[in-house]
Amino acid sequence: MKEKEHYKVVIRLKQVGSAPILKQQVFKLSSANTFQKVIQYIKKELQQSVYVYVNSAFCPSPDDLLYDLDQMFGLEGTLLVNYSTTPAWG
Repeated sequence: MKEKEHYKVVIRLKQVGSAPILKQQVFKLSSANTFQKVIQYIKKELQQSVYVYVNSAFCPSPDDLLYDLDQMFGLEGTLLVNYSTTPAWG
């Protein structure tokens, strides 16, 4: 098993609804980072409030570690993160 601080999680961003498409849609972050890092990146790029989901299903807590999210919800080595400027899923 990979150690939390020794690998990077591949994050794939996908817009939902009328949210703008980001220039950089795939990047890597240390598995020791929290989901807040992903939220901050999207907010910075869009310069507005966003709703962020994993696998088109749920909104993780900003305090969740990327390591844990990747282990539980990563698919084919990638963590799919959907973002929207309006609520998309419950």
